[in-house]
Amino acid sequence: MKNLFTLSLLLIAISASVFCQPPLAFKYQAVVRDAAGEIISNQAVDIRISIHDETPGGTIVYQETHSETTNQFGLISLNIGLGTPLLDPFGYINWSADSKFIEIEVDCGGGYVSLGTSELFSVPYALYSDRSADGFWGLNNSNIYYNNGNVGIGTDTPGNKLEIFGNNSEVGMRIRYSPTYTTVYGELTHALSGGFKINAHAGGGGWADMHFQTNGTTKMFLESAGFLGIGTTSPGTNLVVKSSGYTHGMNVLADDDDRIFRIRQMSGGGGGIYVFDESDISTILLNGEGDCWINSGRLGIGTTTPGAGLHLIGDQYPNSFLYIQSKLSFQCLKPINTGRII
Repeated sequence: MKNLFTLSLLLIAISASVFCQPPLAFKYQAVVRDAAGEIISNQAVDIRISIHDETPGGTIVYQETHSETTNQFGLISLNIGLGTPLLDPFGYINWSADSKFIEIEVDCGGGYVSLGTSELFSVPYALYSDRSADGFWGLNNSNIYYNNGNVGIGTDTPGNKLEIFGNNSEVGMRIRYSPTYTTVYGELTHALSGGFKINAHAGGGGWADMHFQTNGTTKMFLESAGFLGIGTTSPGTNLVVKSSGYTHGMNVLADDDDRIFRIRQMSGGGGGIYVFDESDISTILLNGEGDCWINSGRLGIGTTTPGAGLHLIGDQYPNSFLYIQSKLSFQCLKPINTGRII
């Protein structure tokens, strides 16, 4: 190596505001000298900063680079934390756990040369202490957490794990997945006049589809045009319920939780509609693939007051006729006025 360089540490000073968040940066000033101890002035140098965990040779938890030019005294001033990061952001450093060591490397054109590693003592930790003195958040690697009590946004008396309060006409929470697409988001809002709303915005003035899932599988789907699908993500009309087998279907219940009627897939793949009495016993079946039956009450055709098991009233031909037909022939029964077939 043509030249060796040494750095003389002048000072480390805190350069960050405290807002209950990880330290933003701290200053590091040094003088760059060559192997003979002569100051290297007015020269471009590249600096690489590494923060090691636990020991001088421990895991690098943060690394960044700076491109600087020494002044006439060979001095460089760095804001550690504001360089070009090579790993996770500076704010991810867990200053509360284990010792931290800083390594300085310099490159004047022949590659990086390590100038040694030394332990960081009070400076970043002082900022961490200031941050945590009146705060309650914990840091676990890149995660922040709070395990005690409730969190309030807009209120100092939250009534649940997270409460968002606003004194304007609408308050809520917005979730976006990309800083590039600022108009693509989901919202939970509560409006003074509109009640509680869940919105899925697709950007460009449109609305996105909504998936309601359990265990990662969509069970109910609301299409952006307003079509609702249960068991399907492609409803073609206002409401589509897709069966998951002939033992499943849709029930409509009374206020005592007994069934009123049921729509289901029959064993052959056809449709079936059951009607139930007050004891939750099926009394009518309309079967799209087989037998249909009524096993309670009377059936009236043309009348709402049937006087027999089957009561047919018609105005004129052919409404007053009852046809009994096989595949080969049929019989026509025609009462003259009023009559019964017994």
